[in-house]
Amino acid sequence: MRELWKRSFLHPSRFYARIIQMYIFIINPNEFNKEFVQYLDYCRRLRFDEEPDYNYCRNLFKDCFKRMGYETDNVYDWDIIAKAKKIELNTIN
Repeated sequence: MRELWKRSFLHPSRFYARIIQMYIFIINPNEFNKEFVQYLDYCRRLRFDEEPDYNYCRNLFKDCFKRMGYETDNVYDWDIIAKAKKIELNTIN
């Protein structure tokens, strides 16, 4: 992430503000959860030379995942898409 803002020619605070704007545009505000806000706030407060607390960040999203009632099934979107493309290719051939 740090490398990304270096290439963007934006000051880090403006860069993160842009990211927040993009997420608010993409995500339905009614489904906006507190963990996501906490994560962005945490990232915004990090100093450039500070090492992120990855466990804290991961746990924010794990807690959100559980709170929203999801279960870990180890099936990911990219697996579903790849399987669908494979089926589509097999039906064409």
